[in-house]
Amino acid sequence: MNQRESSPVPAVVIFDYNWGGHIPATHRLLVESVLRAGWRAVSLSGGSREVVAHVESSVPDGLERLVAPLCPELGRPPARARRLAFLRWMPGGFALWSRIRRNRFLRARHAVSRWDACRASLARVAPHVGAGSLLFLPYLDDMLEPDLPREAMDVPLPWVGLHMAASDLLHPGLSPGMEQRLRLLSHPGCRGVAVYDEGAARALRRLLPALPICTLPDGNDTSRATHPSALAQELERRAAGRKIVGLLGHLSEPKNLLLFLEIATEPRNRDVFFLVAGQYEPLSVAPAVRRRLSEASSGKWENLWALPNRISSEVDFNSLLERLDVVFAVYRDFTRSSGILTKAALFRRPILVASGYCMGERVNTYRLGLTASENSRAQCEEAMRRLLAEGAPGADYDRFAAEFSMATFQARVVDFIGSCRPVPAAS
Repeated sequence: MNQRESSPVPAVVIFDYNWGGHIPATHRLLVESVLRAGWRAVSLSGGSREVVAHVESSVPDGLERLVAPLCPELGRPPARARRLAFLRWMPGGFALWSRIRRNRFLRARHAVSRWDACRASLARVAPHVGAGSLLFLPYLDDMLEPDLPREAMDVPLPWVGLHMAASDLLHPGLSPGMEQRLRLLSHPGCRGVAVYDEGAARALRRLLPALPICTLPDGNDTSRATHPSALAQELERRAAGRKIVGLLGHLSEPKNLLLFLEIATEPRNRDVFFLVAGQYEPLSVAPAVRRRLSEASSGKWENLWALPNRISSEVDFNSLLERLDVVFAVYRDFTRSSGILTKAALFRRPILVASGYCMGERVNTYRLGLTASENSRAQCEEAMRRLLAEGAPGADYDRFAAEFSMATFQARVVDFIGSCRPVPAAS
């Protein structure tokens, strides 16, 4: 435990079952926001050391108000990891895993296991959590399933959460069961929900008019290195003066990996250098994409560098993104906001996104880049070439920065938590 004082006092407990993709950055930002507000933060995740290191560098005077126990039981159990490794090489494993992931019964069981893990983790830190405490679930999406028994959500603290994919509520054909899933938020323990999309907030208010709904900017860590990172230097060396287009982040099927790799390996695009980097779960993409990504990792194409691994250092990740001439984010059936869009705009990097949905609307509103059909390689190539040649003329980066900055995120999340925290009974 990273905590000297052990008396139970009001705290904000931040619980994440998983630790991958965008989840660590959001968790760290929430912990930082809580500590800057002067409250005690209890961080429960599989990334305790990352959280402590972040607090040491960003809010050192908050260390004495941080409880961050090692939680090796959170995240993917070893047995499940072994099953996934087996499926990865089994013929037909991708199709089988896709069916497993869509099975409502199994998804509900997994959600129950996450609530069970939350209860067990809360019991461990009970001596540090007094009356008036609040539980924050930064990735509420994983905790809700249409067939989840309501009693599974009973935990000893009132709770709030951030539902990142609430925008799916606006497109029911793409996410069956979303309304049924979100109706679970009428649970008496739920004190409020935060979302990243004002359109989703309006829809959620109509669905649950008694529930406090907060809209947060999709804030992100924009830490910069004092010197170019080793990854950034290697990218410069490989690019050899060419302009760079990059797809960064959690590499999964919705990220349109195959379309990006097809563009990158097209002979007429050899004058451009392409980077694909981020956490990669082989079973989350079709075998054809997996093979193409494996070839890219082995150096088959001179103008393409693939780094299919999680970049745990936010500074290293940002150093790669800052060097891009165009950020490629033409995601497939992706209705929601994205931290990559926020990073690209705050670093003033032109971005290419899919037409429509939340990301397309924001790119058009702030003129941050261009949009293209997620299914058209020709449109994507044409838009990419325009951005490489012209950038994003008229981009309103200053207005975007004011509305989506870390300071704005912290101010709103502190107001939200403050309005939802229970008031301890007078002694």
